[in-house]
Amino acid sequence: MKYYLRLLVYLKPYVWPYFVLGLVCMVAFGATDGSIPFLVQRIMDDVFARKDETALNYLPLLVIGLFAFRGLMNFGQSYLNDYVGLRIINDVRNQLNRHFQSLSLSFFHRNATGMLLARVNSDVQLVRFAITDALASFLKDTTSLVVLMIVAFLKDWVLASIAFFAFPASVLPIMRLSKRIKRFTRRGQVSTGALTSLLQESIQGNRIVKAFGMEDYEDHRFTAENWKLFKQSLRASRMKSIVSPSMELLASFAIGGVVWYGGWSVIAGGRTQGEFMAFMAAMFLMYGPFKGLSRTYTSVHQGLAGAERVFEMLDEKPTIADKPDAKEAD
Repeated sequence: MKYYLRLLVYLKPYVWPYFVLGLVCMVAFGATDGSIPFLVQRIMDDVFARKDETALNYLPLLVIGLFAFRGLMNFGQSYLNDYVGLRIINDVRNQLNRHFQSLSLSFFHRNATGMLLARVNSDVQLVRFAITDALASFLKDTTSLVVLMIVAFLKDWVLASIAFFAFPASVLPIMRLSKRIKRFTRRGQVSTGALTSLLQESIQGNRIVKAFGMEDYEDHRFTAENWKLFKQSLRASRMKSIVSPSMELLASFAIGGVVWYGGWSVIAGGRTQGEFMAFMAAMFLMYGPFKGLSRTYTSVHQGLAGAERVFEMLDEKPTIADKPDAKEAD
């Protein structure tokens, strides 16, 4: 948590107007999800069941207007979010570069050039995901989820209760795997730095490599480190790949229960087809933001792995420092 609080400092200069307007667009986009089930119900009941020609004339216009508004809001939140994220990357890299210039020579003797380049390039990219992308996804998906939950319970509290009995269980795989993903991400970043360092050494010292006939040695070193990076990346990918199928399997129990109970109620005349399809639309729409929140949780852990490595550099102190009362040389 301490690393995340430190990251939020970089967001502060861009809170107004860019981030706030982006939040407005996100909330507006997420809130419109709740109108889709009502449109589905009107189409099923008014157009297909009652053959209402008046409804057929205005419903297509409502659909076009709704999705035009959603498209505008989606563009706004995506553009503003990218603007803030890219500015944060710019600021963090500038700060890292200024800090490197203030450090003593012993620091550069202890740290390979490739490792430092990886901190400035790869790790800073992960920091962006932890700040802007994670916050944006969290707010948009939370808004959509809350609105759709309200709609689901308004439509049918019995079916909603069946659905929400299984949905929380699908969070368990995320909670168990996210810390492992963070660990593998950190190891992958270390391997990326080592690989960059090896490549930089072999290119800069190409004359020495050729003079001593060490081409095969350098090739073996690079191949071994590259294979290590491949294995670390594959492990992280395997962990992330497990999350989505696990969620879908657990969520299928909720969907199956709703289809069975709701189908029998429609056959018995307890619900109209439009009411049932509206609830199904709300439930399926709900699954999108639910998965989005799970990805956000994973992205935050990956971003924190990068943040830890960035702050390790920023917390380095020069071994030679001026006295507090030192005077400038003329």
